[in-house]
Amino acid sequence: GKWNGTNGSGWVVSEDNYKKYIKPKEVYMLIHNIDKKELSKLSEIEQVKLASFVLNYESNKKYEVTEQMAKKLVNEWKLESVDEI
Repeated sequence: GKWNGTNGSGWVVSEDNYKKYIKPKEVYMLIHNIDKKELSKLSEIEQVKLASFVLNYESNKKYEVTEQMAKKLVNEWKLESVDEI
């Protein structure tokens, strides 16, 4: 869900919602391996949520990854996909 704090806001997904079906590392790898050229098929908020998951997984600090940080990662992904063309 979305959180708001003094340093901004962001997205976090509780492992309790999915861990009996799939491991966090598997979700991370699935997102990491997405063809970034396909991002345009997702809404901006869906892209931000995916990036938030990746950043939260990598930092292991929930509620510290802001929406701004996630948007920066989405932009990096988009630049990478352009470079691959």
